Order: sequence, then structure tokens, then C-alpha cells
Amino acid sequence: GPLVADAVQWQVNQTLHNDFGLVAAGLIRDEIRKGSSGKQLINDMFRILPLGSGVYDDSPGYSLAQVFITAQEVKNVLEAMLLAPKMNPSNYPYWSGIKFKYNPKRILLDQVYEVSMGSEEKGYEIIDLSKKNEKLYSLATDNYVLEFFGLISEVTYGLLKVVPKDEFGQTVEDLNSLLIDANPNEPGLQEMKEWAAIMKYVNKFPDTDGNSIPYIPDYYRVPHLAGERIPSMNPVHLWANGNGIMTGVSIFALVVLSATGLIFLL
Repeated sequence: GPLVADAVQWQVNQTLHNDFGLVAAGLIRDEIRKGSSGKQLINDMFRILPLGSGVYDDSPGYSLAQVFITAQEVKNVLEAMLLAPKMNPSNYPYWSGIKFKYNPKRILLDQVYEVSMGSEEKGYEIIDLSKKNEKLYSLATDNYVLEFFGLISEVTYGLLKVVPKDEFGQTVEDLNSLLIDANPNEPGLQEMKEWAAIMKYVNKFPDTDGNSIPYIPDYYRVPHLAGERIPSMNPVHLWANGNGIMTGVSIFALVVLSATGLIFLL
């Protein structure tokens, strides 16, 4: 999962600047199998991401897209994707270019309290999750997962809002307009494929024994998760960088406890 997410992030950054990438576990259909030789052929790598087809062309594989969202919407996407696997394990997200901390002691949909963006090579920098941060952050994912962004408000009953935007901050109604052109110098739209991203990514790895074959680094033997689960009753970790849900529920609970007299028992 992290390997595929890194591949998507790397591939998009060969054409456009992109802040972070997202891949859903359900679209990863097989493992990288060592076999008798350890050598991976094209069909071996394609088997990992074989699903989907082009939006405007008939070529196989889901196409990659780039959407722009605010810092608060970044938090909302993370909140939604923390909840999504509870509905279906195939929704489990793998991320690249982003790390975050969340507190399971907080109310669902308002558990993320710190987000950092960057890379393993250059390091990560904490971003401002407040409303005053008007910067737009770019997220790359495939066109299948992208459809979920338009449903976040619906599936969370309006508690979380994410409005897909283009690089100029304009609201996007047609999500297909966010597809990435793999070769802007050619006429028309050349859809950038998710399966092609992982093939190109693994081919850039170093040849460690001189046999002219790239080696997947040991770094990927153990999954590196983007989210750090930190259970805490520390007030800072309970209410920092909230989207209003945790605060609202806390105030409601205090009002109820006060009205019933139970607050004095606390």
C-alpha cells in the first residue's frame, strides 16, 4: 500500500507539483510475489493495479487526477478516511507525502489534531489547520477514489464538508476535469494511469548488485503508516484543531450534566 501511494505521488510530481497522494486498499488486487527468481515482469506489476479503464480512452486502468482543497478540508478528508474502513476494509487508505496524529479519545470525525506534509527525504512540516490558512493543498488519487470526495458531506450527514477545487480555487462540478494530462505537449488529454505509475516508480530504484535490475528497497518490507494513533486525555490533544464536532458534543454533555446535577459528581 505505501509503495503504491508513493508511486502515485512520485509519478504526478514528474508532471505537476503535488502535495500528497491517496490510494485505497480495495484497488490493490495482489501482492508483489517473489516467485522462484524474484524478478518482476510487466504482468507481475500490472496484476497489482489491474482495475478500471480510461475515462475518455479505452486503455486499461484507472486514471490519476489532482484535486485542490483547503487545510481544514485536508483534515476532513483524513477524518472521513479514518471512518471509511469501519464501513468496509477495502476503504482502508494508504497515503504519501502526509503524516498526521489523531486521538481516538475524541469524537469520531474530529480526531485528527496535527497534520504534516513533506517527504522522507526532505522531512515533514506541520501545516496550519485553522480557517485563516487559505492555502490550497493538492491531492492526487485515481478517478475512482475521487468520486468519494463528492460524497463526504452526504455520508457524514453534512458534518464534514469537502468542496473539490481546481488550482485556482474554483469549485469543480465535473470531477473528470481534474484528470491529469500525462503529456501536456501532445494535443488532447493523455490520461495518466495508476498502474503505469508503479511500474515507472520501481524502475527508478537503484541496481544494488550490478545485474541491471532495480531492487525494491528494504524500506518497503515493513509498512510505514501515515497516521499515528495517540490516545490521550491531555486537553490540548482533546480539543486542539477541532472542526467543531468535539467542542459541540462536549458543550452539549456539560449542559446535560449541569441540568441533571450530575456535573457536581465529576
